[in-house]
Amino acid sequence: MPARSVLNAIALSVLLVVSILAFVIVSHVGFIGMGVIGMLMWVICNLIELDAPASVLQTADWATLVGENAVGPVMVAIGIAVGALRAFTDTPLGRK
Repeated sequence: MPARSVLNAIALSVLLVVSILAFVIVSHVGFIGMGVIGMLMWVICNLIELDAPASVLQTADWATLVGENAVGPVMVAIGIAVGALRAFTDTPLGRK
């Protein structure tokens, strides 16, 4: 079985489980459950958004962007920047 089919099956299974969970929350708690689900989605989206810049910086193809001779110093600078963000911020990158 191709890997893409397996991943699609997993994604659809997770979607089904999450849909059932959302239905159960709304049916037991009422429409305030929709607010709870919305707040949960908002928090997850913020976590993903705040962690994305470091991932993009680290995975870019720096050899074609800055030249082969400057890749080492650029990667060191990115590592220092990400380390500083993790040390000095309260974002998901650097939880205190």
